[in-house]
Amino acid sequence: MRGQIWHCKEISWTAVKSEHHLPECLVLFECFETGDGESVITEVVRRVKQVNEKRFQLDTLAVFPFSHLSSDLLPLAEAKSLHGLLVQEAIKHFRIVESLPFNIGKEVVLHLAGKNEDVSFFEY
Repeated sequence: MRGQIWHCKEISWTAVKSEHHLPECLVLFECFETGDGESVITEVVRRVKQVNEKRFQLDTLAVFPFSHLSSDLLPLAEAKSLHGLLVQEAIKHFRIVESLPFNIGKEVVLHLAGKNEDVSFFEY
């Protein structure tokens, strides 16, 4: 499992004729790899929560499936299942959790905050 956590001033996306917009939030770019299972979900959410509590104290999270972080991807059906579990677990810790579509074309606009500590990479 690889991921990045970005502190964004805003994110908006369009997919399947629907538009979404979130003001200041964290964006979790997730990439499930071969061998990942449900146990990684707890670690990922713990990491996002830890970064948020230490640096930002935000109540909004956008979960972005992003397979471009690895060349050793988990099969699509398994990754989609873990994505759903991750979103369900994140809802326990954030007031607002939105999920970008999984394996569907989308147009995304990010306004990244400008400090080095606004981006965090992790790998499990």
